[in-house]
Amino acid sequence: MSPINQEHRPSHKPSDTLEVTTTAHPYDFGTVNLTTFYCELVSGEPQLTEHADVVWLSPDELGSLDWAPADIPAVELIQGALARNG
Repeated sequence: MSPINQEHRPSHKPSDTLEVTTTAHPYDFGTVNLTTFYCELVSGEPQLTEHADVVWLSPDELGSLDWAPADIPAVELIQGALARNG
């Protein structure tokens, strides 16, 4: 099961060709290796199992969240790509 399904359980379609980035971030408990992909939500709504809330944000609003350090490089890349592509 992919991490997306483990955390949110939507019906999604990840794209092998649209990898955003892979990052490694050391934490006190170990290193998190995170690969981020663009995905298409094809049906349903995310059902949270690991997070407190889910929100849909515009690219301009992404910086308003308190991201985990391992997430920040992917968030910045996504913001930049969306700003360039409108």
